[in-house]
Amino acid sequence: MTIIGNGKHYQKVRFSSEAEFEDDIVESSNTLFGENIVFINPKKKIKSKSLGGVIPDGFFFDFQ
Repeated sequence: MTIIGNGKHYQKVRFSSEAEFEDDIVESSNTLFGENIVFINPKKKIKSKSLGGVIPDGFFFDFQ
């Protein structure tokens, strides 16, 4: 399947694992989110009263 948007062609990709998908996102973060961002991939449990214990996929900060 191909999706065309803004004159670009996008192909559907199947990843063999969630870890492979996450690695691709980290490696492509500037392409996906812009050149003026910082992406942090903590993969550590964060405990809070409101959320309990969660493991975020990542944080990114846009400095534009």
